[in-house]
Amino acid sequence: MKNRANQPNSRLNNRANSSIEAQLQLWQNELMKKVCPILPPFLKIIVATLSVIIFFGLLKLLGFQLNWGQIVLAPASTITVTGEASQEQLNQIASFNAEIETIAEDKVTATDKTNQIMNDLIEELKAFGIKEEDLETSRIRVYQEDEYDELIPAVGIHPREVKKGDWRASNNLSITVRTEGDEMIADRAEAVLAILNQSEANYIAGPNFRLDNNDDSHELKLMELAVEDARQKAAAIATGNKQQVGKIINLTEGYSSNPRFYDYAPMGMGMDSAQEMVSAKLEPGSSEISQTVTVTFELK
Repeated sequence: MKNRANQPNSRLNNRANSSIEAQLQLWQNELMKKVCPILPPFLKIIVATLSVIIFFGLLKLLGFQLNWGQIVLAPASTITVTGEASQEQLNQIASFNAEIETIAEDKVTATDKTNQIMNDLIEELKAFGIKEEDLETSRIRVYQEDEYDELIPAVGIHPREVKKGDWRASNNLSITVRTEGDEMIADRAEAVLAILNQSEANYIAGPNFRLDNNDDSHELKLMELAVEDARQKAAAIATGNKQQVGKIINLTEGYSSNPRFYDYAPMGMGMDSAQEMVSAKLEPGSSEISQTVTVTFELK
C-alpha cells in the first residue's frame, strides 16, 4: 500500500522539474531576444556565456544531476632502444719511439754528442718525408753518475764513500708515420724502421699501428648503420603492439675503437757500416671500430 501511495508523488516531482526546466529555458530565450540585439558583439558573447552558467547553476541547485566531461592531453607514445654497428678498419698510422743516450767524462761532451746524433736522425727522417709536426722530442735528461767505493764497508754509522762519475745525456724522439698517396702504411713503417736501426739510437720501440682520428668517414657510416639497427629493433617491438615507428625524438651517440698494438724494440748502441741487419716485415693489422646510439622514436 505504501508503494502505491508514493507513486503519485514521484510523478508530481518529475512533472515539476520538467516544468521548471522549461520555464528557465523560456526565460533564457526571452532574455537573449530582448537584450542581445542592442549589445555590441563582444558583450553578446559575455551575456550568452553568463546565461548558460546561471542556467546550469540553477539546475544544480534544484537537484538535477549534471555530468561534466574532462579534457585530458595524453603524453605522446614513444619507445627508446639502443642500436649498434661495428666493423674492422685497416690501420692508417704507425708510431715509433727512439731514445739516444751517450756517456762522457764531462757534461758538455755528453750533451753535444747526444744532440748531434738526434739532429742527424731528425734530418734523415725529414729527408725521407716525415713532416716536422710528426716529430716530437721529449724526456731530455742530463745527469752525473754516482760511483761508490766498494772497499769501504757500508756498516755501522759510516756511509760508503761516494764519488762523482761520468756524465749521461739522453733524449727521446716520437715519430708518427702516415701514408703518402697510394703507398701502404706498412711500407712506410718498414722504411722508417730501417732508418732507426741504422742510426745510433740506443732504444727503439714500435711500430704501434692505429687509425687516423682525423678521418671521420668511417664514423659517419657506422652512425647510419647504428641508427638503422635501432629503428629495426623499435619496429619489431611496435609491430607486436600494433603500432608504427615514427620520427626520431632524441638521439645519444657513443664511439670507440680498439687498436691492436705491435711492438718491435731492438736494443743496442747503433751499427757499424760493415754490419747488416735483416729488414723486418711489418703487418699493420686492423682496428675494430664501433658505434652505439640510444634513440627515442615516436610511436603512431
